[in-house]
Amino acid sequence: MTSRKADAVLLLVAIIWGVAFVAQRFGSDHMTPLSFNAARFILGGGIVAFVATFRRRSDGEPKFRLTKEGTALGIVLALGAMLQQQGVPLTTTANLSFLTIMNVVFVPLLGLFVGHSPQRHELFGVALAVVGAYVMSVDGEFSVHVGDWWVLASAIFWAIHILLIERVSFRQEALPLAAQQFLVCGVLSALGAFLLEDWSNQQIWAALPAVLFAGVVSVAIAYTLQLVAQPTVTPSHAVIILSLEGVFGALAGWLLCGEAMSARGIIGASVITAGVIITQLRTRSA
Repeated sequence: MTSRKADAVLLLVAIIWGVAFVAQRFGSDHMTPLSFNAARFILGGGIVAFVATFRRRSDGEPKFRLTKEGTALGIVLALGAMLQQQGVPLTTTANLSFLTIMNVVFVPLLGLFVGHSPQRHELFGVALAVVGAYVMSVDGEFSVHVGDWWVLASAIFWAIHILLIERVSFRQEALPLAAQQFLVCGVLSALGAFLLEDWSNQQIWAALPAVLFAGVVSVAIAYTLQLVAQPTVTPSHAVIILSLEGVFGALAGWLLCGEAMSARGIIGASVITAGVIITQLRTRSA
C-alpha cells in the first residue's frame, strides 16, 4: 500500500471513529462500560475471525490461532477502551473530544523511548492538532470532571496501541491479528463485566443499535483498516490524521444529535485540519 492510500484509509478510520462517539454515548445510556465493550469487541472480533479463518482454510494455511502479538494488542486495547468508556458518561462531549485527541502528544513522547524520533513537520502537526482541539472543545474555563481523568488515561493507552502496531504488524497478516486483539479485548471486558458490574440482557437489547454500529463498523471495519494502513506511515504521522476523529465527532454530534457547533468549534476544527494538510504537503515534498 502506498502512503497516499494509507492516508486515505486512516482518514476513513477517523471519520468512522468520530461517528462512533455518538454510538458510545447512546450505549453508555443503557449499558455499563465493560459490558458495552465486551459486546462490541466480541461481535467485531467474531466477524473478523470468521473472515480470517475462511481465507486461511481456502489458501491451505494453518487455522486461526492466538499469538503473543495479538494478545498484547488486545490487552492494551481493552485498557484503552475500558478507561474511555468509563469516562464517557462522566464528562462533557467537549472535554471528551479534547482529551481523546491528546494521544497526538503521547505518541511522539512515548515513541522516544522505543527509538522513534518524530520529524519536525510531524511535531508541527501535533502542535496544531492540540491547539485546534482545545479551541474546538473548550469554551471558557476548562472544568475538570471525574471522567476527564479516565479519558486522559485512555489516551495514553491509545498511544501505546499505535506504537505497538508499528512493532508487531509486520509479523502477521492484518485480518488474523485484528481478530485476535478484538477477541482478547472482548473476553477481558466480559470477564470484568461479570466480576465488577451489574448488567442484564435487557440492557443489551436497549443498546442494540449502538452495539451493532460500534461492533460492525467501528471495530470490525475501522480498527481492522487501521492495522492495514498504519504500518505504511510513521506513528506520529498516523496519529495526526486519526486526530480528525474529534472533528468528525463534533460534526456527527451536530448532524445526529442536534449539538450546536459554535464559532470556536469551527475555528478549532479548521486548525486541526490545517495541521493535517500541512503535514501531508510536507511529507509529499520530503
